[in-house]
Amino acid sequence: MVREKIGFKEDQTSIKKLDLIFYNNAYFKKVIKRAYFIKYRSKGYSIAEASKKAGVSRGTGYIWQKIWNNSNTENFNVLFDVGNFGGPKPNLSYDDLKILKDLISHNMSVKDVKKLIKDEFDVDFCEKHVRTYIMKKLKYIE
Repeated sequence: MVREKIGFKEDQTSIKKLDLIFYNNAYFKKVIKRAYFIKYRSKGYSIAEASKKAGVSRGTGYIWQKIWNNSNTENFNVLFDVGNFGGPKPNLSYDDLKILKDLISHNMSVKDVKKLIKDEFDVDFCEKHVRTYIMKKLKYIE
């Protein structure tokens, strides 16, 4: 099967905004991979080369290229849209995590945080999930 060549939509102001993503959103590895892929494509790398450098398959590179070309790059929602990453939608959004971070005090136990999440967001996590996943994510929330 021969893949068609897809042109690259180049917008220098948008490419410069990508640099901000590298520094401000390092907590989200998939966003960074996607941003690097777009950055490599803007520097003239082929889809195969950019995909390899970003650490994703060539097929994923084609999908990301198509998403990027069909998007409005002014607000970069295409890079942050979790629905474009595949897999289940997260139970707590980024905004929910920001609120949760503000609500948690330093002396709360894992059980207390679990209860707080259940009461505030109506999401029931096991204690291990709260201890590992949620607490690690909160470290990177601004």
